[in-house]
Amino acid sequence: MKKICVVITSRAAYGRLKSVLQAIKDHDELTLQVVIAASAILPRYGTEAMMLEDGFTPDFSARSCIEGHTPSSMAVGIGLLLLELTTIFEALKPDIVLAHADRYETIAVAIAATSSNIVLAHTQGGEITGTIDESMRHAITKLANLHFVSTHVEADRLQSMGENPEQVFISGDPHIDRIVAGHIETEARAREQLELDRDEPFVLVLHHSNTLHPDRTRDEMKAIIGAIKEVGIRPIYIYPSSDQGHDDIISMLPPEQSCRNLDSDVFLALLKAARAVVGNSSAGIIEAPCLGTWAINIGDRQIGRMLSSNIRTVNPDIKEIRRELHDVIDRPKPHATWIYGQGKCHEIITQTLTDLEIDEKVMDKRMTY
Repeated sequence: MKKICVVITSRAAYGRLKSVLQAIKDHDELTLQVVIAASAILPRYGTEAMMLEDGFTPDFSARSCIEGHTPSSMAVGIGLLLLELTTIFEALKPDIVLAHADRYETIAVAIAATSSNIVLAHTQGGEITGTIDESMRHAITKLANLHFVSTHVEADRLQSMGENPEQVFISGDPHIDRIVAGHIETEARAREQLELDRDEPFVLVLHHSNTLHPDRTRDEMKAIIGAIKEVGIRPIYIYPSSDQGHDDIISMLPPEQSCRNLDSDVFLALLKAARAVVGNSSAGIIEAPCLGTWAINIGDRQIGRMLSSNIRTVNPDIKEIRRELHDVIDRPKPHATWIYGQGKCHEIITQTLTDLEIDEKVMDKRMTY
């Protein structure tokens, strides 16, 4: 039985990897180990409560969050998490560690696994998005032994970075799996949970801080809030990820129109029912197209990603945001598009990990050019 350790470092990562966790847990030849860490461990995000409710009991917890969310506190948090995970991996002795995407905490997962001579598998490598996330993602790629990428574009990009094509697998994006599987709450129940009238139109707003230019975060959020007020549609604001500057965003959100935590099934139901999703979240790029929802993508956090026809990219300017809101909220919903996968990511990952022979070819990474 191969032991697969998955480190959950944020609320978003858990929602995206839930189908992968379940597939590993249900597989006869794999043993799931779960470590909850970083912001996922904080009660205000509710991640651990969601995991327990879903039947995933963490084997270990790793505390590493430093209050303040400044560049220096993020760097210290990486160091603390590296210390914690090194000890945890020594205790768990996993055969493979699965790291997700591009969060700054994930670099600690990658370093701890690689330094411990544990096979590192990485999802969503090769993507281009800008900000600090991109640097983190590519650094993790160079540490990883196995790569589960969303499309052939990312596969080609990893090969151009010198990764062995035999260890790059096009799995699709894990975000898509729950949509295809139908793990979406009913619109009626989602509206009831948020006390929304049955037919009240709304936009979903999820905007993260600008990690390269945190001083711009308040102005970006001010433009979004102002444009929505001028258009006159009901907003539902979702709390941002715990990057530097996220406290500034939270302080600006109207409490009666804001959600700190949402189960992923409820979030998907709201995303499907919304007239548009507004902000710089990848949800507008990856999930929204599959659900036939307009996305107003603000700023350059997602720059470089492949974009479906439902996405309108604008500067963080109140006039531009207002113009696009006016244009899309009365339009028919766009046709669903599936450029980031067909919902098979969890199957491809579990089968690949099952079939993998951990030998020198896998462990001894070499540049291919």
